[in-house]
Amino acid sequence: MSAPSLLDIGIRVPLDRFDLDLNLTLSKRVTGIFGPSGSGKSTLLNCICGLGPETKGILRFQGAVWLDHSKRQQTRPEKRGIGYVPQDHLLFPHKTVEQNLRFGEKRAQSSGRYDAQHFTKVIQTLELDPLLKRKVPTLSGGERQRVALGRALCSGPRLLLLDEPLASLDIRLRSRILPFLLRIRENFDLPILLVSHNPVEVLGICDEVVALANGKAIAQGPPVEVLTDSRVYAGIEDGGFENILKATIVEASAQHVIGRLPSGQMLHMPSSPCQLGDSVHFGISATDILIGLASPGRVSARNRLCGKIETIRKSGDKHLLVARLAEKEDSGSLVAELTSDAIEELRLEPGMTIVLFFKTSSLRVYG
Repeated sequence: MSAPSLLDIGIRVPLDRFDLDLNLTLSKRVTGIFGPSGSGKSTLLNCICGLGPETKGILRFQGAVWLDHSKRQQTRPEKRGIGYVPQDHLLFPHKTVEQNLRFGEKRAQSSGRYDAQHFTKVIQTLELDPLLKRKVPTLSGGERQRVALGRALCSGPRLLLLDEPLASLDIRLRSRILPFLLRIRENFDLPILLVSHNPVEVLGICDEVVALANGKAIAQGPPVEVLTDSRVYAGIEDGGFENILKATIVEASAQHVIGRLPSGQMLHMPSSPCQLGDSVHFGISATDILIGLASPGRVSARNRLCGKIETIRKSGDKHLLVARLAEKEDSGSLVAELTSDAIEELRLEPGMTIVLFFKTSSLRVYG
């Protein structure tokens, strides 16, 4: 039995270079809209909010009609119950952090979705308490992003829209903000639509991804499946494909950190302020993974994971090998980028059991 639809999109919007022309049914709780700049991602969010250019077609959220152009039926933006975090945050610069958050809370009160405990939960989730009395101009980029997320959540939304939440941040700040996005996913039971051109965000947060190109959906499905599609992979920006996996810390000291993957395999991780039992997300580039048919006696790479090849996809002059780390559905998979020579020399093909090697120093810990 298929999951009930959250968002039905059947719209057409004339733009300068192309028409945004989409027919989508979104049923997963967290969906990523992925694609290069200028592919129509932000326009789609504006249409869902009711703030975009004239939109023809139909929009339905959980069965309620938000737009039916043929019947001249349109729900006003403020009645849709959307929490929207735009790229530039749009915080009130003359107000304190708390006043910005309270503005969102007033929306919840006026819409009947107010919960007295919700404000405290938002502050705790995003660690905003030390910032409450500060004015917006004194905040760093990462702090502003957290406040913008908090204000949207304080409005008690039925749907959360995030437009490139990490785009304006450098790599260091991105690694600090991503855990807060994961906390939002875990602590708040609401559907999320996230726009991004960064594979790290959609791999770490999303249940499903829709890839756009020139206003059209060219792929839809699980994140790894979509991002390794040759039409999508060729356009990935920001340094290529980075795998995102989750581990539970089972050993932690100043010298080393060891995490257990959902597959049960152990992972040597860079030293970080982790404690036993913590859940940590980490990234490993597809180009930093080596493939072998057996585990050699001695190699410099400390991490050796067993996997079974699911698919091998060609993208230009590269081959993308997708290996599942265990039979369980939620055990995770890794993508390795290989040359044609490597594929031929090892005679790699789907169904084979392999060993994936990578150095501890190649891992990026996201918290």
